[in-house]
Amino acid sequence: MAQCAESCSSIDLNGQLRKERRVAIITGITGQDGSYLAEFLLEKGYEVHGIVRRSSSFNTGRIEHLYKNPQTHTEGRKDGSCNGYMKLHYGDLTDSTCLVKIINEVKPTEIYNLGAQSHVKISFDLAEYTADVDGVGTLRLLDAIKTCGLTDSVRFYQASTSELYGKVQEIPQKETTPFYPRSPYGAAKLYAYWIVVNFREAYNLFAVNGILFNHESPRRGANFVTRKISRSVAKIHLGQLDCFSLGNLDSKRDWGHAKDYVEVDVFRACCIVGGPSWARGEGRVVWQRGAARAGLPRFEIGQVSCVRTGGRAAIPVPEGIFDLDQVSGSLRPRNPRPAPTRADQFLPRTRHPPDPPARGE
Repeated sequence: MAQCAESCSSIDLNGQLRKERRVAIITGITGQDGSYLAEFLLEKGYEVHGIVRRSSSFNTGRIEHLYKNPQTHTEGRKDGSCNGYMKLHYGDLTDSTCLVKIINEVKPTEIYNLGAQSHVKISFDLAEYTADVDGVGTLRLLDAIKTCGLTDSVRFYQASTSELYGKVQEIPQKETTPFYPRSPYGAAKLYAYWIVVNFREAYNLFAVNGILFNHESPRRGANFVTRKISRSVAKIHLGQLDCFSLGNLDSKRDWGHAKDYVEVDVFRACCIVGGPSWARGEGRVVWQRGAARAGLPRFEIGQVSCVRTGGRAAIPVPEGIFDLDQVSGSLRPRNPRPAPTRADQFLPRTRHPPDPPARGE
């Protein structure tokens, strides 16, 4: 396994072929961003190790196509090349012992911390859990790197969030905009942001924060607004639902495509470009009310009354949009994918019949 990773090659700045070991650990590999990142790294010849939580139900639907052996969660190419090797490990950001064990066993060259309880509304209901996973969980990962003696050899990427800006101090937001989180999720991510900065300065660890604005795709979680809209519209089309409720339809968000974000993140995390922390957005606003309505005609649902608001958020949410003018050309996607903003654009995961009702319903 290690020999496979070490056989990967790349071109240095002088155009010379060089061999380097490229082994990545991804937390949150079963999520939207983690699955796209795993695909991208495997295509680049990485040895990929994903950390997954133990669950009574399978939660690997987004990455099942990446491995052939369901018993060991591994895949290897028939030609024996290093491309395409992936292995999953049971672990949790709340368990420092398992993190030390996995990192010491794998000895990664890169760690991408994408795992989190990332739903803002749910973070108010699970505030302590969100803080433990999103905030202290990041500390556990960083401390595990130090415990394993890998501070000089590992590059660490922390998936941060535009929720750090919260009560925005300026529109659009820049990398220099002051932080003002307004949710337990944002507050936990703020701690994670600064503990990454602390470890970088105290231990000379290559550690970076990527402040990402909203990014969507057909792999978005079902409890987020875009997928909630698409699933509900599909059920209406099938005659299984009359209407559906949403939260604050007046909120405006900067939406991009998750696949673009992942590819830029890898570029920033693997190359010393710019500062140790950066923000990433598309600089374009999507009105959630418009997104909810846009998919209805495609399904021949003409009545806008099929969409009703479930009430405004307890805390007003200002407009979140990124100032794209500050992004250097090398970090802009050359051909950015349009962000999915209509229900029909989520069809790859919505076309199948909705989940059957639970017993007794």
